[in-house]
Amino acid sequence: MTSLFFYQISDKQKRWNWYWKLALAIIVLVVIIYSFIDNFSGFNVSGFRNFSRNFIRLFTPDTARDYFLGSYLLQTIFYVVSGSILGFVIALWFSYLTAFKIQPLYIALPTRLFTIFLRSFPVLVFAFLFNNLFNKQLTATLTITWFSWLWSTKYITAFFENSALKQFFNQSSRYIHKFKAFWNTVVISQAERLWLFLLYSLEANFRWTTVLSIAGITGIGELIATPLGGTVQLNLVLIPMLTLIGFLLFLEASVFLLTKFVLQKQSQAGDYFLQAKTLQKRKWKKVMIYILALVLAAFTLANLVQLDYTVKAPGFVADFFKQFFQTKTAFLISEDANINPLLMLLKLTTQAISLITLVFVLALLFGFLASKLFSTITSISLKLLLLVIRVIPSVLLFRLFDPIIFRPETTIIFVLAIHSAASYGQLITINFDNANEGVINNMQNHGFSRFYILWNYLIPTTKPQLLNTLSDSFDNAIRDLVVFGIFGGSIIGVRINNFFERAQYSELGTITLPLMVYLMVFEVILMAVRLNKLKVWQRHLW
Repeated sequence: MTSLFFYQISDKQKRWNWYWKLALAIIVLVVIIYSFIDNFSGFNVSGFRNFSRNFIRLFTPDTARDYFLGSYLLQTIFYVVSGSILGFVIALWFSYLTAFKIQPLYIALPTRLFTIFLRSFPVLVFAFLFNNLFNKQLTATLTITWFSWLWSTKYITAFFENSALKQFFNQSSRYIHKFKAFWNTVVISQAERLWLFLLYSLEANFRWTTVLSIAGITGIGELIATPLGGTVQLNLVLIPMLTLIGFLLFLEASVFLLTKFVLQKQSQAGDYFLQAKTLQKRKWKKVMIYILALVLAAFTLANLVQLDYTVKAPGFVADFFKQFFQTKTAFLISEDANINPLLMLLKLTTQAISLITLVFVLALLFGFLASKLFSTITSISLKLLLLVIRVIPSVLLFRLFDPIIFRPETTIIFVLAIHSAASYGQLITINFDNANEGVINNMQNHGFSRFYILWNYLIPTTKPQLLNTLSDSFDNAIRDLVVFGIFGGSIIGVRINNFFERAQYSELGTITLPLMVYLMVFEVILMAVRLNKLKVWQRHLW
């Protein structure tokens, strides 16, 4: 019976027979095709006139208006830096507690499940919740802290579990506190990589401010999101948008320079004079890191000192969660896809499948064209283009292109696909460029085409990273579609927004809880796969 499904390749490993792989591929293809048919609409030819009008209106800004750009930008810098730093610090501690290779199972598993549970809440829920409790600046700080803490924990935990932990286990027996050994052997030795992660998350959080402004978060993103809300006023968007884009480009350039000249590890030199030179470089690098830490700490403390910690309605949280967990069973048995949350989830899944298919194909294409396989001019030009795409607010792209597409969910999928592919394409380029250059040169010398090298060497070599990208993009796609549901991108997103505005928290919980269970199950399965607990994935399928 086993031979019907598998064939033996070694004493411990089996693989699925080719016809089962083919059947699986056909099923996946059918699901993708159905998802595309279900979610894509044609172009609205008459809408091109509105598109051109909107485009012209965007580039005829209201220059007489006082935007208070400096004030809004400084406000954004304060709460993003403060929230990112606080979230990162909390994430370091939680990553230590959730790493299975560091902690015993009875500590790591409950702590990780707790963070998965909190992460399953749509970010809109806590943004709205904080908005009802605190003033705008504290709400923004807490939202960024919340978001950074939960998502940084996920990625830093994976980083710790993939680190060499031999020194940690050797030293942990010498110290009373296990955390001290962890800090000295893991955190200190990998400080450069942790700094890089902090800087990249800081940059990503600045880009997220325009999306979070949809939920009422203050800052320069508010100057962009508000005119793009109910009554669209494109003539008020360009000046704040260019200010934000200019700042983001400055931030990207700063992160690049810090990465290349300060945070990148130097190889050990053998020559005495080279060693002395390397030592001198390390000294000024330490000075630069101290200055960076001082600047970030100054912004964080300045923000925390000036915040107003007054709670508007102390009893609101208890009342909210009491109603939130009182689900309405009538919703669950309804046959209306606009009422039943399970049918909404089915629709959301097809949207996410359509989105990640586009993201994966585009990201692979972008990553390939921006790699070292192509000329320096081609590579740099595409990287600059991807950078520009990443910093343009996705809310603006939606408003511009929505008139030329019949259904808003189709527009949202296209916009998110381009935005996400620009980010993931950068990661794929890095993975491709880290592949063995000698093998690539040898294949080129034998006359193999770039596409042949991509298909037969780069993709198989970077398969684990590509699978991680695919799984992460599905999780992010679900969450992004919920956030953009405010614009009609998903039924669940629309309902969450409507129920919160009407203070119908029981209905909100009925819609949100199945989504949370869905996300938690997905994350737990993914966690088991990555920890090699589900051996069928590792031994049989691939």
